[in-house]
Amino acid sequence: MPARTPRPTKPQAADSAAVNVGAKRRGNYRQYTDAEKAEALVALEANNGNVKGTARALGIPMQTLDKWSKDIGVNRDVPKIGDEKRIDFTQMLEAEINAALGAMMHKRTDASYADMSRTIGIFIDKLELLRGNATARLEVNGSMSLTELFDGDVE
Repeated sequence: MPARTPRPTKPQAADSAAVNVGAKRRGNYRQYTDAEKAEALVALEANNGNVKGTARALGIPMQTLDKWSKDIGVNRDVPKIGDEKRIDFTQMLEAEINAALGAMMHKRTDASYADMSRTIGIFIDKLELLRGNATARLEVNGSMSLTELFDGDVE
């Protein structure tokens, strides 16, 4: 039977929302700074609350990230730091969107127009989530007729 390869300890860049969180070790546990917790929570927000995917991308145990999302083990300063990190992250995403749009004009040989369009769409979606905006055009709970939906103002 072939030897198993060890699992990498450093996160692989899964997507543009990946935040490199380098933690110190305290005994058998990793210790994270408030800034690292804030970065992870902003990345979780940008990934629409996907704890498993965000934890994998960041190299943080899923249970740890889940606890932080429920304010367990998070000190009072983390939300304020998160607000600052969110601003930094949205600025970085806006810069990436502009760069992707610029690259589309000169179509890179390693990325198709469709790939660049998808990339821009993902970045815009993450920006909207970070800004607290809905990413869907319309949310309807239950079944409603167009008349009920638009209060009878259907044209």
